[in-house]
Amino acid sequence: MRHITLTENPDGRWTAYDTATETVTDGNTRDDALKKLDAALDEQTEPDTPPAAPLKELVGLVDDEGAERVKQRSQEFREEVNERTDRRRNDRRK
Repeated sequence: MRHITLTENPDGRWTAYDTATETVTDGNTRDDALKKLDAALDEQTEPDTPPAAPLKELVGLVDDEGAERVKQRSQEFREEVNERTDRRRNDRRK
């Protein structure tokens, strides 16, 4: 979902601001400012980029390759913790 702020300036021109991308455009009318904003956002987005791609970057999500690395490291970490836990239990039994 896009959040856009439209502001009428003292000189009568309009400013359109997209908060998610921090893109700003202006025009003689509200419609003109919005059309320019749409064009600017279209230029920023590659055709194959899913709409949620900028959100992934903001919240720290990763692509499939990155997710696989995180999953692998998480599994290695779990195994390491389990080994340490087992060693401590065995040391306590002795």
